[in-house]
Amino acid sequence: MDAEMSAHIEMQTERNITAGVDPDEARYAALRQFGNVGSLQERAREQRGWVWLEQLSQDLRFGARSLRKQPGFTTVAVLTLAFGIGANTAIFSVFEAVLLKPLPYPNPGQLVTLTDLHQKGYIRAASFPNFADWREQNSVFQEIAAASSVSYNLAGDGEPERVLAQRVSAGFLPLLGISPGLGRWFTADEDRAGADRVAVISHGMWLRRFSGSSDVVGKRVILDSESYTVVGVMPDGFRTVAGGRFLSAVDTCELWTPLATDADKSPRGSVFLRVIGRLKPGVSLEGASGDMNAIAAGLAELHPSENAGFGIRVRDLHMDLAESARPAVWLLAGAVALLLMLVCANVANLFLVRAAARTGEMTVRAALGASRARIVRQLLTESALVAACGGGLGVVFGWWGVGLLRRFLPQNQVPLNAAEINITVIAFTLAVSLAAGLVFGLAPAWLSAKAGLNNALKNASKGAIGGGRGRLRHGLVVGEVALAFMLLTGAVLVAKSMEHLLKVDPGFRATNVLTMRLHLPGARYDASEKIRAFYDELLARLNALPGVESVGGVAALPMSGGISTWSFAIDGRPEPVGAMNYTDVQSATIDYFATLGIPLFRGRLFEEADHAGTSMVALINRQMVAKFWPGEDPVGRTIGLAGQTHTIVGVVGDVRHFGLSANVRPETYVPHTQRAERSMMLAVRAKSDSEALAGAIRAQIAQLDPTVPLADVRTLEAAVASTTSDSRALVLLLGVFAGAALVLAALGLYGVISFSVGNRTREIGIRVALGARNGDVRSMVVRQGLLLVFCGLVLGLMASAASSRLLADLLYEVKPMDPLTYLLVSIALAAVALLALALPAWRATKVDPVIALRAE
Repeated sequence: MDAEMSAHIEMQTERNITAGVDPDEARYAALRQFGNVGSLQERAREQRGWVWLEQLSQDLRFGARSLRKQPGFTTVAVLTLAFGIGANTAIFSVFEAVLLKPLPYPNPGQLVTLTDLHQKGYIRAASFPNFADWREQNSVFQEIAAASSVSYNLAGDGEPERVLAQRVSAGFLPLLGISPGLGRWFTADEDRAGADRVAVISHGMWLRRFSGSSDVVGKRVILDSESYTVVGVMPDGFRTVAGGRFLSAVDTCELWTPLATDADKSPRGSVFLRVIGRLKPGVSLEGASGDMNAIAAGLAELHPSENAGFGIRVRDLHMDLAESARPAVWLLAGAVALLLMLVCANVANLFLVRAAARTGEMTVRAALGASRARIVRQLLTESALVAACGGGLGVVFGWWGVGLLRRFLPQNQVPLNAAEINITVIAFTLAVSLAAGLVFGLAPAWLSAKAGLNNALKNASKGAIGGGRGRLRHGLVVGEVALAFMLLTGAVLVAKSMEHLLKVDPGFRATNVLTMRLHLPGARYDASEKIRAFYDELLARLNALPGVESVGGVAALPMSGGISTWSFAIDGRPEPVGAMNYTDVQSATIDYFATLGIPLFRGRLFEEADHAGTSMVALINRQMVAKFWPGEDPVGRTIGLAGQTHTIVGVVGDVRHFGLSANVRPETYVPHTQRAERSMMLAVRAKSDSEALAGAIRAQIAQLDPTVPLADVRTLEAAVASTTSDSRALVLLLGVFAGAALVLAALGLYGVISFSVGNRTREIGIRVALGARNGDVRSMVVRQGLLLVFCGLVLGLMASAASSRLLADLLYEVKPMDPLTYLLVSIALAAVALLALALPAWRATKVDPVIALRAE
């Protein structure tokens, strides 16, 4: 009985399919007809599942076979899609590393930064006394720790070298939730004045200086002529925390020493610490801010001269570290997203052309009973296969792209070596591939299935394309032009910003200047007389070298940062309680200004007579004059710096110390002969090639003191260029993306108009037969294309205007809504469009009316 029923069911299923019923429904209807019992329903559901899997397998095999028959189409579609997905994969890997990946510490959401925030909006680092009060008085943190970036002269086995380090409080590493890879961290007893000097070294230094020896703990290193005992080694790949930047996967910090051994005597007005904290469980940022601001109010009452007007900003650590990179990363992510949309539009156009060529095939399938859903599913399967191939190749392109980014682009703000193709990035690529397949495959599939049988046969006989499909192709081209306009506009605006930036006067002449840093160890150079004697002798030796024009020294050269900021008082001008004047202060040698070409505007420069034991003098920059003596001559006035009175003897030009785009700050110079500093940066101006002097300079320093290393040797031109490297990289990437967008938009426009000319052959033949000239035919074709371009430009202009604020933070002296830029981009797109239309217009004039009408 079961065999007979099964035979009847199979026969009825075939009848239902022949009648045009979908195979799934045909099977279920047959089962329902011969007995609507539970067992049959279960068997029906089972059969439906197997039928669906079998049909999916058939669709995949048929789709793969169909794509193999058109290798040109498949190759172009896959490569185009792979390019867009690859670019998105590479940039997303950076996006994920900078903005999404949590910090590599346990419970990173509890980590915050604490910063002094003035009521006028500016922030500053913390002083050691303030940090100590915050740590003792708060009730919302498990731990508060502080760090200060320093550098040491490292001596001992091997060549002396200058190494980057951090002085940190004892709670620093426990706060981060990390343990040393070898040995231990220093204790609270070791983090106090007078304690034995200890150090923890990085994994890289352990391998480089100690060959990875397991008995390194207990060994001694010489830092600035002081002996330190190594008590631990950091784990491999440890990422430390420093203020103002997001650190790379392998940081350059190589030493950690206790903070309080040197900092506990610093005054409350000396601000140099970066403070981090770990919130107690259940404490929010708002709750922590309220608690800390109450502490700040108490400190302002007790110490008004240093703390009046200051509160405490509590901010998520990850957000704070990634802040400088966020605008550029978001801009690149938006650019590649627009590029992917362009790629999808182009591939969708390719699928529409292919669908038009397959009208006859779809018509036959519909005539044989294929449902609309089945046709859509088949076409979506083919687009999914293309998307899968494009996504797989896109991962390879993205991997290459990340390698290129690491190799050719700077990492001043964005840690490219932290970017990697990990599981998150691969999942993103998979999602993008599926979404792209749906985007460029759904509309063509739906339109192909939607076309009625009679219309399809009629259009197929004429070789015409359906109206809906034609409108979609035109809409896609309009969208491509709009997206290309947005990308080109962004690229041009950033390029113009870069052009303005490069025209900024840095305040000095950088050509043929070699710079370097020296630091004299305090144990051997513990008196100002010894420091001055060393530098006087060194400057005399360097000035005597062949090829040297002049030599100058300063605490911090332009573009190097690291300038001390001091409060000062203007003699004879009383200030309200809590109101403080601030200026950057550094000592400089007599020939420093001549060496760098910094101009003198009033008064005089430093002289030999300005030596220790004479009245303290100072030079100030023009920005300081404009802020504190507007419309006055400050020469001869006196100011109080660090408890000493200095007479202003001259006004020099403004120097941009923190980058070409950074605002100039008030600055004061004091003579190195009156305020000798162990750390000095030298500038050597050469008569021709400054880099050729590096060897001779090293030799002179080694003769004077072989334990003093020479660090950061580079030309001043390279230092200036490094401040614009991020902007150059952004211009380069946006230029590449914009160029690709321009090509894709041109190809899309060419494809649509070329296809339109092919489908209007009969119409063009009739026009020519009725007397239309070649110029008339060309005008008709070009007008059609330019109308699409015009619509795209209008749409792109509106979209660019709506998103213009996103660019504002990345531009320098350029408005996001720059009319000239919009006009130039529009002209460029129109010119490229005319080139893309030239060939279809020429082909249209070659239509033979006799041949065109004979087909009718």
